[in-house]
Amino acid sequence: MTDGVAPGPAPPPPMWMPVAPAGTMNPWPMIAFWGRVIGFVLLFVGTLVQVIWGSFPANCVAGSTGCTAGNLNSYLQANANAVLASGIIWSLGLFFLGSGAGVKLHWVLKRPPAQASPEDLAAWVADRRLNGLIVLFSIVLLLIIMLAGHGYTGHA
Repeated sequence: MTDGVAPGPAPPPPMWMPVAPAGTMNPWPMIAFWGRVIGFVLLFVGTLVQVIWGSFPANCVAGSTGCTAGNLNSYLQANANAVLASGIIWSLGLFFLGSGAGVKLHWVLKRPPAQASPEDLAAWVADRRLNGLIVLFSIVLLLIIMLAGHGYTGHA
């Protein structure tokens, strides 16, 4: 009022209030889930490859002449290729399955929930044990696949 001008009304409040930034999204649960899903799908596909291409040909059983040498050689070649392909697919499936469980074990299930009830704590412990067993099971199966010696005849 010293300069002779009366103060005007206060400016209106803003029409929108800035939203506080949300916490960053945790991608680990989704990565763990999709890792296990992809792993199980690859295990199924690897088994399917072995069953389809590694099976004994039906014309050897149903045919009136039985299996000729050409059919038998074709079967042995198809079976060898199926074992190789399914071994590769199974290895990839076990990798995804084990790494999905490992991600969940390491980054998702770090600590028990705060103020957890005994039931929640028991479920958390069971989830950790299950994922630990899946990781261990994947490692053991990968070791078995590696030591199976595909193509190893034992002769130098």
